[in-house]
Amino acid sequence: MTLDHMSDFKELLNQAKKQIKEVSVQEVRDKLNPDNGFTLLDVREGDEWEQGHLGKAISLPRGFLELKADKTLTDKNQPIVVYCAGGVRSALAAKTLQDLGYPNVYSMRGGFTEWKNNGLPFVIPEKVGKDQMARYSRHLRIPEVGEKGQLKLLRSRVLLVGAGGLGSPAGVYLAASGVGTIGLVDYDVVDESNLQRQILHWTSSVGIPKVDSARRTLFEVNPDVKVRTYPVHLDASNILEIIQDYDVI
Repeated sequence: MTLDHMSDFKELLNQAKKQIKEVSVQEVRDKLNPDNGFTLLDVREGDEWEQGHLGKAISLPRGFLELKADKTLTDKNQPIVVYCAGGVRSALAAKTLQDLGYPNVYSMRGGFTEWKNNGLPFVIPEKVGKDQMARYSRHLRIPEVGEKGQLKLLRSRVLLVGAGGLGSPAGVYLAASGVGTIGLVDYDVVDESNLQRQILHWTSSVGIPKVDSARRTLFEVNPDVKVRTYPVHLDASNILEIIQDYDVI
């Protein structure tokens, strides 16, 4: 950037700051926050967001503000606190939002850096691990699933009652999709006649408990999955204790 361009930018920034309202990180912490009806808007880039952000904030990078503001910020009368890394992009973004018809916009002075320097709490978003990107790549490309949906699957807990003809394909697909915890209830052992249709079990599984055979197979399908086994007959004496830890049965 040349000296002339730097001078022009400083003038633009100074003009923007004269036309917007700036607030401190303490004011945001104490009153200008989502608990009091304010929207927190993070205008940093995606890689910055992933390193940490304010709780309940919305991510909308500065470069997409004009394009996506009306879809992301649907209520123009909702008060908004904008922040970036140091307070520069947020000041310019606040001015842009005012020009787009948002009357109640504030820029957080000092940005996320100042927030962290004051020891205030922030969130580091959970991410699909690098070693999981290839495995779940098809899900990550589907807008209806994406990273957020895949993370939800990885946190989910499903209980399968029966590791036989119906439980076998269900278990394989649940494990392959990345369901984080699968519970298996079955008191039976693998019989050779099961192998024709119960795909969780192999020839080497004959004679061992179905839940143990299934656990071995599901681990081969997806080692990310935690498998809990219950080699019991499900009845009134144990059902409540077993199902209480699961989201779906």
